[in-house]
Parts: sequence; structure tokens; C-alpha cells
Amino acid sequence: MMSHVQPTIDRKDTDIAIIHAGTNSLTHKDFKNMSTQDIARSIINIGEKCRDGGINEVVFSNLVKRDYIKNPSRINEIFSNAIKRKNMKNRSKINEQNDHLKLMCNELSFGLIDNSNILDTDLSTDSLHLSFIGTCKLANNFINYINHLQNSSNN
Repeated sequence: MMSHVQPTIDRKDTDIAIIHAGTNSLTHKDFKNMSTQDIARSIINIGEKCRDGGINEVVFSNLVKRDYIKNPSRINEIFSNAIKRKNMKNRSKINEQNDHLKLMCNELSFGLIDNSNILDTDLSTDSLHLSFIGTCKLANNFINYINHLQNSSNN
């Protein structure tokens, strides 16, 4: 995942980085046998690399929480640090993952965008990707966070 952020760091004119680790990233083979704390640490490492590269404000975005999977056969294929499922074992891992990410963001002074306003009804028919409305909500969450930063710096 580090290779994805390097071009942004190399530009040297980036003031803020918002890191949204998607479900596809978290199902990657590199994370398969890692604990939820280790996965969160790997995600945080991206933020530290950004900060070390001169990006002043690094923010992480929580993934969308879901209690409902429209296609039950996909339950075992889908793993995300913020998808809630009826499967209690996975739900427990997801909650742990979110807790670790939040704790690490607080400890290292990284921002954290809350996407709890995105509901399962904002998912596309595959129950994995955001629908148009879900994408708009995610974008608005990012915009609202950036606006909050700008307003805070003006005061």
C-alpha cells in the first residue's frame, strides 16, 4: 500500500492526506494472518510515512459499518475493518480493528473521519461498494472535515 501514497508524498505540495483503506486493501494476502492490531499498525504506518514526507495533516477515514449483507454467499469473501456482519466472530474482529485504529490515531495525533452516517442502504447491490448516494456521503464527510480544519486554523 505504501507505493500508492509515494507519488503524493513526492509532489511536495500536499497539505493534507486522507487515508481511506478500502475493503480490497484489507483482504490482501499481506493481511491474511495478521492480528487486528497489526493491521491497524500497517495502516498507521502509511500516515507516518506521509507525515515524515512533509504532509502536515494526516487523517484516516473509517470504513462504512454494515449490519446487512445482501448476498449471504459473499460473507466469507468480505473482510473490512469496519463492516459489521451478523457473523459475531467477524464483527468482533471489526470492532477490535476500529478500536485499534482510533486509539492509534489519538496517540499519534492523526485525524479520524467518522463515516457512521453511511448506512447499509447506501451500498450498491454487491453490498461491498458504495452506491452513488453512499459515495456522495463519503465525499461530504471528507469535505466537512477539511472545512472544519480550515475553520479551526482561521480562529
